[in-house]
Amino acid sequence: MSGYCSIQELKLLGTMPAADIDALESAYPGMVQATIDAVSGQFDSRLAKRYAAPFATPYPQALVFNVVRLVAYRLWMKRGFNPNGIMDQALAKDAEQAEAWLKEAADSK
Repeated sequence: MSGYCSIQELKLLGTMPAADIDALESAYPGMVQATIDAVSGQFDSRLAKRYAAPFATPYPQALVFNVVRLVAYRLWMKRGFNPNGIMDQALAKDAEQAEAWLKEAADSK
């Protein structure tokens, strides 16, 4: 399965600077795309009970944005994360909101 966002969309919409994404990809080749694919698969598994997942292109922007939010969070954790830092707490809250969106979308009537 391919992911619901591209690396370019991750750089444009995500919270991690593009240079940091490139540095992670250089240190761990393939990791960024693998993370996109894994998070997208997680979304498919949750949304399949309500929708015909996997989705066809063009993907809904809300889906792309929320996948980006969780991918960015996972990349921040890989790069280095301080759960007591103010910015890191904001990143965690952003990820929680993306997960809440996913749960609401999967459970909506």
